Amino acid sequence: VIAKDDSKKPEDFLERALREFSKGHDDHVDIIMGKAKVLEGQRKWQSSLEILNNAIVKHSWFLPALIEKAKTLMMIADWGQALDTAQRITDKEQDNIEALRLQVLHLLSRESRTEAASQTLRSLFAAIEAHEPRNYELLIGCAQLFARLAGRHHKILNITVNMVKKALSIHAASAQSQKVKDSEATLHTELGYQLFLMGNLPQASESFHKAVDKDTSDVRALYGIIKCRIQEGNLEEAAEHLDLLNEVQASTGEIGRASCR
Repeated sequence: VIAKDDSKKPEDFLERALREFSKGHDDHVDIIMGKAKVLEGQRKWQSSLEILNNAIVKHSWFLPALIEKAKTLMMIADWGQALDTAQRITDKEQDNIEALRLQVLHLLSRESRTEAASQTLRSLFAAIEAHEPRNYELLIGCAQLFARLAGRHHKILNITVNMVKKALSIHAASAQSQKVKDSEATLHTELGYQLFLMGNLPQASESFHKAVDKDTSDVRALYGIIKCRIQEGNLEEAAEHLDLLNEVQASTGEIGRASCR
């Protein structure tokens, strides 16, 4: 009912949700996690951590509480405790996706340890294949994030490129609706972008062209083709694609808003 009340602010929904959760039994894990998530939504990080710590003490078997604690600690930039919590998670479940993802994020963004990050990223990729074999959105989300933190390091990019290719193969088995085709174009564009970062211009260009074949209005793919042609020194063909890009942008109203990442 409250979701349909447009007069309410998000803060009002959170306050009401917190009141509802507070009516429940404090020992019930769903109640505990609900209260913690609401407090996170209110950016009351310490209060959320207190609830999660109590949950961990009372229900040491309940991994989601540890996972949520690690995420919350990361949000307040307490990387030391976040990593300690992630280690506790992997001690209990070696291939836990969330803990491995946090560890890769820390290795790349905080320590720039690309060798160690590549090893952990391989473990993350294997964990996703084992536990979320059809979740292409999880794969592409991880691939996008870590490719952009890789600093063009080929060991990292080799893994993220394989993650995108895996996502594409999963996606190809989906229903052939127009929405699916459009999102497939986005995946090809992402693959092209990462191949471009690796300096593999022929395959990058091929991926960008596949994206345009799936969705002729994909301006990021057109930008990608132009960048490939410029890098190759083929300025005449780059100019031709730039004209096409201008036409697409004019027809979609995207002028000046899109860019090749």
